[in-house]
Amino acid sequence: MATKAPPATFRDRWSWWVEGGAGALAGDPGVAGLAGFDVDPKRWGWEAAIGFEYRPSMSPWIWSAQFRYGQHAKGSAFSNPIATFVGPGTTVAIAGTNSASRKEHHWAADFMVGRDLGLGQGTQVARFGVRVAEIRGKTTGSAFWNNVPVSAIASCAGTPSYCGSEVRDYTQTGQFLGVGPRLQLDGVIPLGGAWSLDYMAGVAGLYGRRKVDQNIAISHPTVPTFTGPAVLVSGGPIGASSSSNGFVFNMDAMLGFSYAITQNASLMVSYRFDGYWNALRGYNSNGSVTNLDRFYHGPMIRLTMTN
Repeated sequence: MATKAPPATFRDRWSWWVEGGAGALAGDPGVAGLAGFDVDPKRWGWEAAIGFEYRPSMSPWIWSAQFRYGQHAKGSAFSNPIATFVGPGTTVAIAGTNSASRKEHHWAADFMVGRDLGLGQGTQVARFGVRVAEIRGKTTGSAFWNNVPVSAIASCAGTPSYCGSEVRDYTQTGQFLGVGPRLQLDGVIPLGGAWSLDYMAGVAGLYGRRKVDQNIAISHPTVPTFTGPAVLVSGGPIGASSSSNGFVFNMDAMLGFSYAITQNASLMVSYRFDGYWNALRGYNSNGSVTNLDRFYHGPMIRLTMTN
């Protein structure tokens, strides 16, 4: 007796994934404001991400979202900055000591809708959506100068009662927060068996605000009480602030190999790049305001579960 084939079944498809790995930081160095005060965070940090993809049954559209976060721990620097002091009837250049540290973090959230292009083997998906991203860094330091004159003498040698000291504790906080449209092309190419090649390339234009705030606290722990210290006119950190609105170009890419552990689970090892041009605002070695690039890249491992 002939039997009919069972009717085709259609169901929504969900995929969830988590990812983590190492992240290297590259870009413009020297964001503490003046020569001798430059310090960068540690080059290698970590990055983690989570995301999902939803393919409704009987629909060509694919909905997806992801959130990424990366952090670079404090990097330290020590230097001997030469500052110029102008006192009563004298101008002297004094070498001091400086110690500083800096840390940074960044995050990005994407919300996208896409469609499978149906070209060749595997899948090729074009997506369009929006990205929100932030980059934030903070420098903390302290500079100290001894033998600062407080009277009309050319040197403190032999007359310590006419000399003092100056301490400048400083912080600098730089931030970019922006939002804008994003385009992405990604796909999977079967390699045979349980293996496949995964790729992704995306571009975004983020409009937002760049700002940098540099604050100082000045103290004179050993200045004689009968007079005031000389005035630092150059070579030391100063209080300053700057901000601007504008577009930041963002490009990211990924290339990896996946292995299907089961029908519903896969593991991928990849290398990622995420670049932001002119994103952070800071000060160069001349004390002038400048925009700084930030590039993040490193190896990642992703676990994907599909129902």
